[in-house]
Amino acid sequence: MAKRKRNNNGESAAVNTGTTSKKVKSTAPKPTQTSTTIQIVAGSYDRVLHGITATISPNDRVDFADTFLFNAHDSAIRCLALSPPSAPVPKQTQKVILASGSSDERINLYHLSAHTPSHIAAPAVGTLKASVQNSQNKVLGSLSQHRSSVTALYFPTRSKLMSSAEDNTIAVTRTRDWSLLSEIKAPVPKPVGRPSGDTAPLGGAPSGVNDFAVHPSMKLMISVGKGEKSMRLWNLVTGKKAGVLTFEREMLGQVGEGKFSSGEGRKVAWGATNAGEEFCVGFDKGALIFGMDCKPKCKVVPQPRDKKHQSKIHQLCYVQVDEEKEIYVLALSTEDGRILFYSTRPEDLTTALPAENGRDTPLPSAKLIAVVDSKDDDEGKDAKADERVPRIKDFTAMVVGEGAEKTICIIAGRSDGGVKVFRLPASDLTKKSDEVQEVGKLLGTYETGNRITCIESFVMLPQFEGDDALELEDFEGFDEADDVEENNSSSSDSETAQSLKYEIAISDRLIRIDFIPSIPNITCKQTFLSSLFYTHIPISIKPLIKTMAQKVLLTGANGFLGSHILSELLKSGFNVRSVVRSQAKVSQIQQDFSTYTSQMDFAIVPDMTAPNAFDSAVQSTPPLTAVIHQASPFFFANITSNADFLDPAIQGTTALLHSIKSHAPSVKRVIYTSSCAAVLDFDAPVASNPAKIYTSEDWNPITYPQALSGTKAHGYRASKKFAELAAWNFVKEEKPAFDLVSINPPMIWGPAAHTIKSIAEVGESNARVYQQFVNSKKDAALPANGLHLYVDVRDLAVAHVKALTEPKAGGERIIVCARAISSQGICDVLRKNIPELEERTPVGKPGTNSLPEGAFGASNEKAKRILGCVFRSEEETFVEMGKQLLEIEARS
Repeated sequence: MAKRKRNNNGESAAVNTGTTSKKVKSTAPKPTQTSTTIQIVAGSYDRVLHGITATISPNDRVDFADTFLFNAHDSAIRCLALSPPSAPVPKQTQKVILASGSSDERINLYHLSAHTPSHIAAPAVGTLKASVQNSQNKVLGSLSQHRSSVTALYFPTRSKLMSSAEDNTIAVTRTRDWSLLSEIKAPVPKPVGRPSGDTAPLGGAPSGVNDFAVHPSMKLMISVGKGEKSMRLWNLVTGKKAGVLTFEREMLGQVGEGKFSSGEGRKVAWGATNAGEEFCVGFDKGALIFGMDCKPKCKVVPQPRDKKHQSKIHQLCYVQVDEEKEIYVLALSTEDGRILFYSTRPEDLTTALPAENGRDTPLPSAKLIAVVDSKDDDEGKDAKADERVPRIKDFTAMVVGEGAEKTICIIAGRSDGGVKVFRLPASDLTKKSDEVQEVGKLLGTYETGNRITCIESFVMLPQFEGDDALELEDFEGFDEADDVEENNSSSSDSETAQSLKYEIAISDRLIRIDFIPSIPNITCKQTFLSSLFYTHIPISIKPLIKTMAQKVLLTGANGFLGSHILSELLKSGFNVRSVVRSQAKVSQIQQDFSTYTSQMDFAIVPDMTAPNAFDSAVQSTPPLTAVIHQASPFFFANITSNADFLDPAIQGTTALLHSIKSHAPSVKRVIYTSSCAAVLDFDAPVASNPAKIYTSEDWNPITYPQALSGTKAHGYRASKKFAELAAWNFVKEEKPAFDLVSINPPMIWGPAAHTIKSIAEVGESNARVYQQFVNSKKDAALPANGLHLYVDVRDLAVAHVKALTEPKAGGERIIVCARAISSQGICDVLRKNIPELEERTPVGKPGTNSLPEGAFGASNEKAKRILGCVFRSEEETFVEMGKQLLEIEARS
């Protein structure tokens, strides 16, 4: 095979030195250095860990280059931490430890080079981004210090890593040997009322440490947790609790924590002013600042762009802007895409008016002094003032330079995947002014393509003089002798090694890898994986190599859910055979997924209930390894009797399973898309005390005779139950070579991924939203709730693909449900976020819940635990769906 071709198209300049802390970094530049290189690390909901270098020139030009990009965890990445660089040693490079925490309970550890890369290669293909290869970057391993999702990470020194989790523990780990030094256990709060949403497991109370902050003396720590309207103070010398600060009701009310809010602290940070040290506790929509006497000093309640409602806070930290005068400012990021800077100095506080009716005097407010706005020039054009800008999920602020040349570099990670780099003089935050200044020059934006959850960064040290200047090579393939080895020496040398070629589309560029299927147990050498970890790749090569050799059969690939599953499979590197009813559907899929033609083929099955309908479809070269069956064998509008529901559903399912067993013995797993209709008892009352929470152990109690004689709704729901039962009975009785996973979603909503030319072509679930919520009138009656449980179609598609590769999913029945939402909730979301619907969506009673108290729910614990599901917000689902429906309407 072709060797790698060297390409030397770009070179970065020397950069400033710097020391790092959790959020604020200061540097001491050398006079001869002219550029600053920043290493940025972004984590995402999509499990991807993305490393980027941003080289900022003196004329404020920024050049981005990829450092690494791979799937780091089995579920969403929730937090990151960077250690200070290692101590300088002659003829040795300095390194930074990167830690990432996730919902999969693991903490992954990596070594990153602290030095500016010697070369940044510009690829030959113009559509690709520049990239960096650094042999000093290495994977260290994983820690399992917790029994639940990791919530926060911090290096107080290079020798210690602290981590918190939803198991109510804070662990202290020694980095020398990665041994657990101590474990601080926070009390589990007692249940108060009925937990709502997904803040607690079934039958439990919300618990877990949300965040913690270590005092600069390293002797004190503060923490806030779920389900607690208080903050805890810890003595790190003894590892014991030093005190509890309870948030009083009136205090919480002043920062937007009303009667129906949790009242729990979300973020904490230590800071200081000219009046002494202080700490900040961030809540959902505001923050409280306390002095060292634990008495509240002032409050911060950000106002959004429309000046009408409070804006949610996502991250906060203190930034030191004047070391001599010890001036710190409080910075926080908001839901509407801004970073706000507040002065908490006593002389800058806004005194509140005395309270009436004997109430306590409201707290003074911190002074808003400056705003960094991440809104792009084209965002919000010709839109109303409340146009939504992607939220800033996390940011870092680094102080670079000294004296008059001191500047602050801000790295902001947005929910839409954008990483924005701002520069602003530190003097902009120390000016005396009565007006709020809009500060910060946007130097550049990097689109990661993933939903960012957390971000970290540090200023890189100058190039290491003794370091080998590794150039990124123009990738053209791998030499067989270097890239593969036989694990099983018993394989015969006389076997014909006819290779199969698989292509991976990497940012509009094809990488071709040869596999030899006739020799079993071919694997990639560890050196091969290690080297690829640091080159420019969109997702982890290791999962890609596993998925590239797999071919999946997908039924109903042209439909609402099927097109999303197909998209996720193709993006994950699978080869897919799509089963559709006609050649017209084949043409539609080829048009919608034109960039993945090399990964697709098709089988046309006009009637899924016909005898041996799937026999030819399941026979493939290379052979199938898995099947996802989610197609419905009937159309609701064509039903004349309930037997038209039941018989096709059962026959279509069992026919496919028989074909797989007889003609596709290579299939190891079948994913069957069932429904919550097979779980819920729709004839039972909607509400009860306590509320009924359905689990995967529950089955719809309807009988076959009841289904035949009942309404169409009874027939449809029963068809889901009896078709799924037929699948489980087949596996039990026939004992095939494959295992079965059943996915049971409730209502499925969200934007479509396939081409829809008119409103008449919109699927039934989204059509209901269009008819009742989008194409209605503001004074119309509130629509009936219907089934109030739902899941976003995109999250459901990810769950299907995850079920293919997760060993623990085998033999499981998994409810994939995001949450409950009422008709009033849908109206509120649409009217608030889509101005065009103010006159078209029913008003109802805004802010109320049209569901009865004690309405039934469904447990998504298994979906989170086994599949690592992370669910989109109501706004993400219904706003994007509503806007798409309006677009379809406009072209109908």
